[in-house]
Amino acid sequence: MWPSFTIRRHPRPTFFKWHPLSLNVPEILELIFPYLDASTLCHTVCLVSRQWLQMNQDRVTREVVWDYCWKDPKLFSTLPRVVGAERIRCIVEGDEPDDVFNKPVQKLMKDYQYHYHNGVRRQQPQQSMYGSRRQVTQWVFERPLKEMSLTLCLFSPEEFNKFPYSPTLTTLKIEMGHSTKILFNLGTILEALPFLEHFHGLKGEGWHLSGPWISQNHDRRKPLRLKTLDIYYASFWQEDLGDLLTITPDLKVLKPVGVTTSHFAPSSLREGEDITYNRRQLFQHLKTLSFTPSTFHFSISSYSPDDDGNDDERFNQMARELCPGLSEWSLWSPVVTPTLLRELQTLRNVVTRLELSWADEIMQIQDMIGGMDLHRRASFRSLSFHDDYAWTGSQSQESIRPGIWACRKLRVLEMEVRDHNGGEVQVVLPVLSQILFGYLSRVCPKLEKIDIRVPWYCSGSMHGPSYSPGLCTQLYGGLCFLSRLTELRMLRVCPNSLAEGYNANRIDFAWMTPGGNTEKERRKRRVMMAGWKGMLAQEELLEDDRLQSSAVREPLLVSETVPVEPEIFELLKDLGRLSEVKAVLEGMDKEGFRCLQQLTHFSLGPTLGQRPQDVLKRLFPQKFLHIK
Repeated sequence: MWPSFTIRRHPRPTFFKWHPLSLNVPEILELIFPYLDASTLCHTVCLVSRQWLQMNQDRVTREVVWDYCWKDPKLFSTLPRVVGAERIRCIVEGDEPDDVFNKPVQKLMKDYQYHYHNGVRRQQPQQSMYGSRRQVTQWVFERPLKEMSLTLCLFSPEEFNKFPYSPTLTTLKIEMGHSTKILFNLGTILEALPFLEHFHGLKGEGWHLSGPWISQNHDRRKPLRLKTLDIYYASFWQEDLGDLLTITPDLKVLKPVGVTTSHFAPSSLREGEDITYNRRQLFQHLKTLSFTPSTFHFSISSYSPDDDGNDDERFNQMARELCPGLSEWSLWSPVVTPTLLRELQTLRNVVTRLELSWADEIMQIQDMIGGMDLHRRASFRSLSFHDDYAWTGSQSQESIRPGIWACRKLRVLEMEVRDHNGGEVQVVLPVLSQILFGYLSRVCPKLEKIDIRVPWYCSGSMHGPSYSPGLCTQLYGGLCFLSRLTELRMLRVCPNSLAEGYNANRIDFAWMTPGGNTEKERRKRRVMMAGWKGMLAQEELLEDDRLQSSAVREPLLVSETVPVEPEIFELLKDLGRLSEVKAVLEGMDKEGFRCLQQLTHFSLGPTLGQRPQDVLKRLFPQKFLHIK
């Protein structure tokens, strides 16, 4: 017999007809990409393929940054990349000798024009089909420099007017932190930057915008492209501003905030002239020009004889009549009266952004933040600088009840903390920092970006002494309260005007790093908290006195139209107490505890921000032990 054989039949291959996926159709991609944020486009989308890269070349902006913390080597490697970048940020701030931080900036100023002009010659479009992929990719992102942001401290006043600004700039932001008085030539900048659309200038005080702002050689038939003019705490002649408005028909944002009288000797200014301001005259001038801005503000920190400083609310009413479609209000603090608060409630579907600027007249702010019952304050009466009655327009003693939970869904917070009380109640006290951080963590749980700063220096009046305010960022200062914010991605806390990391230790911030939950770190925190027994005992005595006072029986700062959230009110009962700080730190001892997992940009100064572990490694290199 023949042996039997088993024939193994191989399955016939099946061929599938592949259809193009939706993500391969350019028309569909063009509908998707506009909804993505810049970070996702830059760090994810553009890395998928050359096609996606080229489709998003107009949506992605190449930015070059230089931070004073990086010192010289980084400057030399960063500088050549300025050519072809659309945005540049330069940050130089600190309280160190000039030769530490200023030499790199002088180098930047000296070489910038060389690199720029040399790069322009190399920046010819590489459209040849035989060009390398590297050349094509470089050309895709090489564009004229449009935006420059400068944060400069310990910088020679003369250098501000000599900085080699690129003539292609459309946005220029300058933040000056120098105690020296500065004569700033705005007219030179406007003449040198013909495409400038947005100008932002900020200095605590002591800077003057010399005139005229419009050159005599300028052809007035050619209007300027300026759309935004933000000037904070400067002095200038009002006629220069009025002259500028005549040739800026596209101006939509005008904010001279807290303008001052001159800090300079008369000999350095126009001979025989004193700087005065008259808002009524400015309003009349704006009406003749048919000026319709989206944001308008004009406040005077020291009132001129020609200006009625006691009628802020009437001037605010004139501004609303001038701009009936105003959707953004930028207000001076004395204007924030109970009447205005009621009006904001009626306009809540119109006003989309509200900015409040500091007023030197509020000298009793400690009555609002000095105690532990911030959430139980009854009215604004204690903040009024009038002895007769509060800002109600009458002698009525009716308490005003603004809502404190109107910002429960707030995502971004930018705040500047000042101290004008001459040391009576200093912001640097731990209890005030505990109130600030604790309140934010409970009332605004959705915060993604926090930027809290203090000015380099501030003064309660034009002729009063200057103070250097500060925040307490030590372990007992309450910064750990922010560990409750699960969506926080950026945190910048500038606690003082000194160098980054001044009067701080690694243990104060190690809890926010991935390695901050090790047994060694827990033991260090427990040792630190063991030294708080005396402060905790004193706090208990103060708490007993507070509970026996009438403060706890004051009406709540909650609008009758806003329902009270009992759980939030209960969480705020221990606001500002060291015992709550201790409870939060003890909660970190739990196994598997993690916090701030989305935090990627952390800084303790006006720096760009890094991962918390990278910041600690840079600030405390000797004390940094293997935090990954």
